[in-house]
Amino acid sequence: MEAYSKIGEPMKSLEIFREMQEQLGSTNVAAHHKIIEILCKAQEVELAESLIIEFINSNLKPLTPSYIDMMSMYFSLSLHDKLELAFSQCHEKCRPNRTIYSIYLDSLVNVGNLDKAEEIFNQMLSDGAISVHTRSCNTILRGYLSSGEYVKAEKIYDLMCQKKCDIDSPLMEKLDYVMSLSRKEVKRHFLLL
Repeated sequence: MEAYSKIGEPMKSLEIFREMQEQLGSTNVAAHHKIIEILCKAQEVELAESLIIEFINSNLKPLTPSYIDMMSMYFSLSLHDKLELAFSQCHEKCRPNRTIYSIYLDSLVNVGNLDKAEEIFNQMLSDGAISVHTRSCNTILRGYLSSGEYVKAEKIYDLMCQKKCDIDSPLMEKLDYVMSLSRKEVKRHFLLL
């Protein structure tokens, strides 16, 4: 399957997968993960969706790697509604991890749903099994800076300093500017007193 995928023949990969199912009577978890990954990379949305349903109905586990592939495909195609549905399904059917949460957080920030993004970020922050990392911190920081939520951006900056997270260069430039405005405002306030 992988060989056909590498030469840009995802349908041939699917044929191999179907032949395996016919000859063996069923397929294993690794084969399901691989074909879903191949179809997602090829952005074959409907085929990938039908195969993940088939995978879920097979009662094989774990499902998480296939949900990651599906959500990544939806993200790259800007299909936020489908991504959100996949996140909810993943939450019901398996234990979501940091990668699942991060993809969802990226999508929420991209569509400008900062309230929900903040809620998801706070869930990540409070759940030690998921936790936040450099990518998720930069994502929420980008959201706050682009929407003018500068006080919240400064709080995330403080958290990132605490956790020793690297800040993306363009965000640092904007944050430096925002913080310089904040310092000027504080100085002006004290001068008026």
